[in-house]
Amino acid sequence: MNRVGYILSAHPDVIGLEVISNARVPIIKFQHLPTGIRCDLNCENEIGAKRSQFIAAIMTLDSRISPYLFVLKLWAKAHQLLGNPTVALSSYSLVLLSIYCLQRMIPSVIPPIA
Repeated sequence: MNRVGYILSAHPDVIGLEVISNARVPIIKFQHLPTGIRCDLNCENEIGAKRSQFIAAIMTLDSRISPYLFVLKLWAKAHQLLGNPTVALSSYSLVLLSIYCLQRMIPSVIPPIA
């Protein structure tokens, strides 16, 4: 992770780089300067990769899902509902709750997942 962090730190579009190598799942946090998007990068986390693939697949079902989730996460962060795992939801939990709500709408935005 330190080597990846070193490589990223040389990129002009990366700011606020932080390597957290002593965490349960080592992670690199940074912000992409042109878009302002904050990123968390980890390696060798199969469950995290599968979760990302699942969310990516869900977002292909309707063009409204991606902007909806993005705004919902911004709102939740602004209201301190995301972040600290001891007092708030994880981002993934919020996305799963949102997917459930989108399935339960009448008419549903996305079909039930079997």
